[in-house]
Amino acid sequence: MDLATAAALYSLSTLSIDMLPHIAENALIEGKDSLHLRILAGEKEHDTHVLIKYFIKSLEELNIPLPDTQRAAEIAVDYYAKSILSKRLSAYDGAKRIWMDIYNHINHPKGISAFVVLASEYEDYLPWANEGDEYYRNLLRNVNNQIIKEAETVIKRLTEVQ
Repeated sequence: MDLATAAALYSLSTLSIDMLPHIAENALIEGKDSLHLRILAGEKEHDTHVLIKYFIKSLEELNIPLPDTQRAAEIAVDYYAKSILSKRLSAYDGAKRIWMDIYNHINHPKGISAFVVLASEYEDYLPWANEGDEYYRNLLRNVNNQIIKEAETVIKRLTEVQ
């Protein structure tokens, strides 16, 4: 995850603060550099307040703004959709994160409700599919494919807007 995405998830209050040293370490590897980013990358104590302080200072030093809620949601949806397509997240896990971290968090934004519906359907079918019912396994595969198509559509739409 890059720093801009981390800033977006932080703005939405959905970033796991314990991940900040790892995110900072990756940013250094990618060529970003600042005093507080180096400190954050080496931070072994997981004191939430300290990690947040170093993270905010790093963003300031690197001129990475904390986005407003709408922009943060767009960045987060793009991140999760790309994570689905790259298979860093399963289709269901990515759709569920969009549902829980974004859709529910910022009062049901337009353009992502399909992820909510599809993740909910997935949850409905999963118990029967786990019992070996082939009909429900096929339904899960179809839902999975629909989530992937929705991720492609969202990325395309977000790219056109930018």
